[in-house]
Amino acid sequence: MSQDFYLTLSSNASERFYPDNTLTHFFNKLPETIDLRHPRDWEVGLAECWYPYNWFNLQDGEGELELFREVQEEGDAVQVFRQKKKIHAGYYTSPQGFVNKLNRVVTSAGPRFKKNKSNFPTVRCRKKLS
Repeated sequence: MSQDFYLTLSSNASERFYPDNTLTHFFNKLPETIDLRHPRDWEVGLAECWYPYNWFNLQDGEGELELFREVQEEGDAVQVFRQKKKIHAGYYTSPQGFVNKLNRVVTSAGPRFKKNKSNFPTVRCRKKLS
């Protein structure tokens, strides 16, 4: 006698019983016990897997910038302006999206720090954004 069945396991299906469940680590409370102890030839397959794009490709602490600008004053005096800025952790869909955010952060530093007039069509990234 065949006892085929499908079992759907979802990260938010048993929140009442497991309030600490997360998207990547979770438990489910089943409506009834499934007894797999009897000797049988069990086959298990994955019928469907769904995952959202909600993980960050820029983590906390990875988006810290230190901006410097040297301004030549009268004579040999040079004034150095220094400011720290932070790019918040998040998911950036493309390198250009990240560069756009970077440009906004630099511009927000005030009139002493302005991005170059170019739109930075390409940029070298130390962290892969995919």
